[in-house]
Amino acid sequence: VKMIVPPGADPHSYEPTSKQLTEIAQGDLFLLTGTTLEPYSKKIKASLKGNDVRFVETSKGIDLLEANATLHEHEGHDDHADEHAEEEHDHGKYDPHVWLDPNNAKMMAQSISTALAKEVPDKKAAFEKKLATFNTQADALDQNLQQAVDKGSKKELLVTHAAYGYLAERYGFSQLPIAGISPSDEPSQKQLAALVKEAKLHDLK
Repeated sequence: VKMIVPPGADPHSYEPTSKQLTEIAQGDLFLLTGTTLEPYSKKIKASLKGNDVRFVETSKGIDLLEANATLHEHEGHDDHADEHAEEEHDHGKYDPHVWLDPNNAKMMAQSISTALAKEVPDKKAAFEKKLATFNTQADALDQNLQQAVDKGSKKELLVTHAAYGYLAERYGFSQLPIAGISPSDEPSQKQLAALVKEAKLHDLK
């Protein structure tokens, strides 16, 4: 297994090197989330036309969440919400961070297990055993996260960028992002001022 995006790089804007394209062409499977998270995958798919590398979109079948669905809105800050909505339109309508919800992660793991079993049929039982272990861990994580939110004193979360929509939707809180869906987005002075005001209002550090 090889990672395409190196540590510290932004998957929203990453461009694969020619060396990576050569390595991918020698592979069997290319696993991707399959939302707007990996725009570079289109370039890879085009350059590998004719190769037998199988592309697997692991988020297939998961209900995608609209990018601005879980952003915290406060009366009098409609401009702030509108500006974020414009940014989200630029980066895609849906939040691509689907795996953060453990139940979505289970569906993605199932897709990966199925793809691996198709590639190496005689190892199917081993893949299914690993999948069962993963599902047990994901269920435990799901319970822990829900308990943490339920016991918490706040229902708003101040975050660097709007990546936590699926967590917010599942566990019942809202996010106040400094930037939009992409971490490379730069908030305006107006947005920052509104955010500071809201953070103070909810006593968020």
